[in-house]
Amino acid sequence: MRATWVSWILHFGPMPEGLFTCHHCDNPPCVNPDHLFLGTQLDNMRDSSRKGRSAKSAAKLTPEQVAEIRRIYIPNPHRQRGRITQTELANRYGVLIGTIQAITSSKTWREILHGKANQGCQVELYQR
Repeated sequence: MRATWVSWILHFGPMPEGLFTCHHCDNPPCVNPDHLFLGTQLDNMRDSSRKGRSAKSAAKLTPEQVAEIRRIYIPNPHRQRGRITQTELANRYGVLIGTIQAITSSKTWREILHGKANQGCQVELYQR
């Protein structure tokens, strides 16, 4: 059982099923009952996004840039002339090479189709 759950139960009683303990203070180890509130996973994600703590709200790249990265990067083990490397992309966009690797391998930004922004989808995702 999580420490935040124990704190909630000790101070307020049983937690309704399907709800989680969320933090007003944004400090996950905190168990101060004055800093806790109950919410669904969606509530917690919206709270995180509203406070600028979600991965997408902190993103340095736009969906259009991600689409461009996927469009211009072509894996090439023999390094032909004119091909751009992941290091060059990282430098161009001001991000870490790991970010470029995650994008080009579709470990992140899966909602962006290869080579083009998934029209309609990203607007909903980034305006929450």
